[in-house]
Amino acid sequence: MKLSILFFTFTIILTGCATAHFTKTGDFQANPRSPNCDFSIFTVPPTTPYKEVGLIDFIVSGPDQARKSGQELVCKAGGDGLILSGYTDKWVYTKGTVILIQR
Repeated sequence: MKLSILFFTFTIILTGCATAHFTKTGDFQANPRSPNCDFSIFTVPPTTPYKEVGLIDFIVSGPDQARKSGQELVCKAGGDGLILSGYTDKWVYTKGTVILIQR
């Protein structure tokens, strides 16, 4: 029984790492960008003003994996930044806020 629970948990974690889900927030509409656009990763909110575009749910182990998993979603949403949150431990994040930095 313990082995099947462990296998089930491991399967969920692997599936979560492979998928990311975007949810639009607020009424601000950003223009989509090319799928391989450049964007900044933040582990704390930036000091410059920004607008929130949406949220990404995923399970990633650090900023590099967040960039890979969120690349298409951030760019499609029109964001130029991703604020990581939902920090658990060992650099594991479960959420990201897609933002558009006001320049």
